[in-house]
Amino acid sequence: DSNHNLLQNILMNFISLDTLPITINSPCVIPPINVCYEVTTYVDTINLPPIAGGYQLAYQRCCRNVTILNIVAPNATGATYYATVPDTNIEVVNSNPFFNDWPPPFICSQVPFVFDHSATDPDGDSLYYELFLPFEGATTVLPMPQPPNNPPYASVIWNPPYSLIDMLGGTVPLTINPN
Repeated sequence: DSNHNLLQNILMNFISLDTLPITINSPCVIPPINVCYEVTTYVDTINLPPIAGGYQLAYQRCCRNVTILNIVAPNATGATYYATVPDTNIEVVNSNPFFNDWPPPFICSQVPFVFDHSATDPDGDSLYYELFLPFEGATTVLPMPQPPNNPPYASVIWNPPYSLIDMLGGTVPLTINPN
């Protein structure tokens, strides 16, 4: 709940695993590339009774790709994916937006990068985009905690010169159009 108390541990139904084709449109990459780009889908329907403050949803896994340079010890740093279901005083019926395209699996360092990571909302709600602080998650000791750990979640530790202000490094920091 909004006070970080565990109300229910939900194990989602695994629907599918798909390997996405690698589209190489980066000048620094020369095929063939030994990269596997997967997307997994989980689907379930859960009826949540209205509660003050709404609900918090969390999913945690360990660990990140060992080749990541911008955070400390990526192969020992998990990830937490977190979302909220608002109080029904705010919204009674609502849908989740979905991204229109998958991002590329890699980009070139020091090469300008532009990607339309827009989403579509079935309700037609206005969407606002922002770069968000990535959270640490599960550990190598407990790679998929059931239930996930309670919030608040710790942020990743940036490997200098990277930071929340300059997540990917370079002469021009990463930015996002909020619209």
